Amino acid sequence: MQRPVPLSFRPPWNGGVPILRAVLWLVGAGCPTADDDDDDDTTGDLAAAVEDNPRSPLSCYVTWSTEDPATSAVEFGPDGALQHRIGSDELTEEHRVVVVGMRAETVYQLVAVSETADGRQLRSPVLSHETGPLPFDGLTLDVTVPDLGLAQPGWVLADLVLEEDTDTAYIVMFDLDGHTVWVHDDLGGSLLGGRDATLVDDGAAVLVGGFVVEGETPVEIGLDNQVLWEGPEQPAIGLDCEMHHLLRKQAGGNYLTLMHDYSDGSMGDRIVEFDPVLDSVWEWNTVELCEQICTGNPLWGNWAQLDPAENVAYYNSWLYSTLVKVDRATGEMLWMFGQHRDFTSTGEDVWYRQGHSPTRLPDGNLLVFDNGGPEREHSRVIEYTLDETAMTAEIVWEYPGDLEDPWKNDNGGSATRLDNGNTFVVTGTIFPELVPTRLFEVTPDLTKAWEVVFVPAVPGHIAACSNAKRIPALATDL
Repeated sequence: MQRPVPLSFRPPWNGGVPILRAVLWLVGAGCPTADDDDDDDTTGDLAAAVEDNPRSPLSCYVTWSTEDPATSAVEFGPDGALQHRIGSDELTEEHRVVVVGMRAETVYQLVAVSETADGRQLRSPVLSHETGPLPFDGLTLDVTVPDLGLAQPGWVLADLVLEEDTDTAYIVMFDLDGHTVWVHDDLGGSLLGGRDATLVDDGAAVLVGGFVVEGETPVEIGLDNQVLWEGPEQPAIGLDCEMHHLLRKQAGGNYLTLMHDYSDGSMGDRIVEFDPVLDSVWEWNTVELCEQICTGNPLWGNWAQLDPAENVAYYNSWLYSTLVKVDRATGEMLWMFGQHRDFTSTGEDVWYRQGHSPTRLPDGNLLVFDNGGPEREHSRVIEYTLDETAMTAEIVWEYPGDLEDPWKNDNGGSATRLDNGNTFVVTGTIFPELVPTRLFEVTPDLTKAWEVVFVPAVPGHIAACSNAKRIPALATDL
């Protein structure tokens, strides 16, 4: 059994205690819109004010007070039309809402809305706010397949690296029309790999990790771009940094990541789970795996996943096209899957080659972005069903990369199963001269429901995304 050990890194600030600051950002529902005809419950105007957000050109604060506890919401939209709402059903007398979901360089009208416990609604006069320009201009998001009702509603959360500013890694949210509606740019750049950004805490914050350059820290940021938590400061180690590929917040509040490990003289990996104050609570080293399958080159791990219900972990080696399942209690490898495998199959061309994000789905199936390796001309997305008793595997769904619009991606990509049953595919890399960044969503019957292409302002320049997720729209439509 591998015993938890303290992490090898501790930042110099405050003995490793994270920065935690409360930010009131709230997603609300149920408040009547400005067009409602029922004025009987309106008892008077609210005295609300708009404040610029100095940390973001695309958001602002709206503040007001009520004599009685009431909900907090802001309805907003351009051209005099209140189209969106953001807020909370929590009852309070002091209200401060961070408004996100606005496009750049646009004048918006905003109305503060509160509703008391007894159903009285209060509204402010119409306020006005003009958003600023984006902090970058080297990118166009070209929606080549518009959403016609088949795509899952919501936004996209993605990392972004641009040729014109490689010292900065951006995190953006954009809508399905290709308009950026949220941006964070206070990050050091890394051309070895992109940042892994995920929405956490029920949409109240964004966790940013993955490839983090020397001296920088992974961070958790509120929607008003304030830092809420800082992870371990990254030392210079190996190619770029210690932490790589992913940082995911777990249901209990801990964090999961991959870290390069050179303890045996070669580049290996550790799967590390650590708590908010940066103490390791569990880790697993890939030394034993490499002893079994490595043939002179390192594993080049790119994925890890925990399953608390079964108390197991998964680790994927990109170079050796192998996924391993690990017993967290003992550290024992339970099975291998892929090019090195304990499974059999009756199908043809079954096993993935140099894949990314091999994810166990809630039903136990395995979804993989299959890069294809040097043997195959196209990449694909495949879903397996696994029988861990009979140790058999079969492909039950496949989106092949040799359809009318083929793609080949040797060194990046991911596939995610969405709540509506569609699959979200990221073909981006940090090498756009080889593979331009495309994000698309496909239905179970292989219909492309939506697609966006990252187009650099200067042909041949970098305008790349290597990690992206579909997320709910943080401002709901009225």
